[in-house]
Amino acid sequence: MAFIYYGLCLFISFIMLLLVIASGSEHSIHQSLLICVMTIANGGYLALSLSKNIGEAILANKVIYVGGAFMPMLFFLIICEVCSVSFPRWLNLIMYGGQLITYVTICTIGYSDLYYKNVELLVDGGVGYLVDKVYGPAHFLYPFTMFGYLLAGTVVLIYSLRRRNKVSIKNTLMLIGGMAIASMAFVLERTLGLRTEIMPAVYVSISMSLTVIIFRAKIYLVDGSMDRRLSRFSKVGCITLSRKLNFMGCNEYAVSVFPELKEYYLDYPMPQDGSFLCDRIMLKLRMILEGGDVRNVESTVVEIEDRYLEYSVKPILSDGGIWYGYILVFSDVTDHQRYLKMIEGYSKNLESEVKGKTQRIRQIQEKTLLGMAQMVESRDLSTGGHVKRTSSVVAVFSKALLSANMGFSQGFLRYVERSAPMHDLGKITVDDKILRKQGKFTPEEYEIMKTHSAEGAKIVARILTGIEDEEFVRIATNVAHYHHEKVNGKGYPEGLKGDQIPIEARIMALADVFDALVSKRCYKEAFSYEKAFEIIREDAGIHFDERLAEVFLTCRQELEALYQSYEEEEEEMTAAATANT
Repeated sequence: MAFIYYGLCLFISFIMLLLVIASGSEHSIHQSLLICVMTIANGGYLALSLSKNIGEAILANKVIYVGGAFMPMLFFLIICEVCSVSFPRWLNLIMYGGQLITYVTICTIGYSDLYYKNVELLVDGGVGYLVDKVYGPAHFLYPFTMFGYLLAGTVVLIYSLRRRNKVSIKNTLMLIGGMAIASMAFVLERTLGLRTEIMPAVYVSISMSLTVIIFRAKIYLVDGSMDRRLSRFSKVGCITLSRKLNFMGCNEYAVSVFPELKEYYLDYPMPQDGSFLCDRIMLKLRMILEGGDVRNVESTVVEIEDRYLEYSVKPILSDGGIWYGYILVFSDVTDHQRYLKMIEGYSKNLESEVKGKTQRIRQIQEKTLLGMAQMVESRDLSTGGHVKRTSSVVAVFSKALLSANMGFSQGFLRYVERSAPMHDLGKITVDDKILRKQGKFTPEEYEIMKTHSAEGAKIVARILTGIEDEEFVRIATNVAHYHHEKVNGKGYPEGLKGDQIPIEARIMALADVFDALVSKRCYKEAFSYEKAFEIIREDAGIHFDERLAEVFLTCRQELEALYQSYEEEEEEMTAAATANT
């Protein structure tokens, strides 16, 4: 029975160690070491039970003490990490050195009376036990460090709570409780003189608790990796919540917007303190949670004092799809909202304004949208000048379509031309590390990149709805959403076929692909015009609308002249820059 008990404890500890290694969770070296030394110690208990002579038993006992010597210190350092208390590196080295000295004295067992003056092996029922232990003068180091680090950990917790550090009380109490249980197990073993050790079971319970803490750490303080990712944005905040909407942490910008967050405790429900955060935002989230799934909360703009905040809620999921909680992300959109209000104010007076002023407002709007598109493009290292060139290509193509008498109205083609600069606005949602990558995308990166079309449609609709007529909103949204569809159904994001693809998106597809072919990218050289038009001819009826492609091929002379003018313009700019330097 003892063999089974010790073997089971070793097996469970080893499984916990593997889970932590395979989890991919961010955790410190102290956490990994603690689970490792407890697993080693449980291996020592199994080896001791299998010992047949005193030499084997003493060696197994030394393996057991790997856990006893280093566990209290590692426990204490993990408590300090959870409580956001740090020590200088030299002090950490002193602590490790002290425990190493303790273990060195343990290694003298069998060679001197420093740690054990006497110890015997008793084999009962095939199970080995160490009996008749007489402790030496250095043995006091073991209980001294165990109870000393337990007391120090409790002091650190009290100190952190008094300073209102962002501390997970549940995790810290779990750690201190585990250390206290280990200390009590040590006392019971020495007091009752038990043959079958209870410490292996304690190590198992501690390993399981620590594994839970490591997995739960995915939803704790975002002022680490999440805050670093958001650091390039000056006004973006985030708050993490558990599945029960308990407060799990926030970044610095969130505290600057909602100072009451300083008073909230980790792992506890956000208090009903009458603040804007709880009365407006959290109340709405709770109502949605009661009636459905909070993961479907769309972004919402709220007004607070003299600023506007746009917030959205996203689920926190592991790589395996495990749902840990939520992250509430909000950004300051005051400038954008004021701009929209300004545009709305203009739209209310449009009927009473003269035609010239209406045209002026439209020019301002188009320049603003073009500026937004160029700002997005500036993040993409591979498509410089793409917005300007594709817009010009659509203008040339539109004239040819109008002359071809294919049933397009001049107003419709004008809307398509105005929509062209916005076709890639969705790239603003793509992470810089993907968008600015110099080279081909991996399959995973390409899947993320493909989301820009659907996201772009949402952005375009949000910008234009209410300030433009419905037809232009529809055309601009379709251009952004479906310009990567193919008539054979193998495009994205919806895999539409033939006439299922809006005609404005089919027009944009030809301009977009043509510019990609004749332009140099980080992953390819520019194709010749002959090669580009040959590809379009071959893909007519496969990628492109066949009738549209026929008309596009007639634009070759105008398009070559257009791109020649761009090349000359770039050469003049380069020459001017060289002369200035």
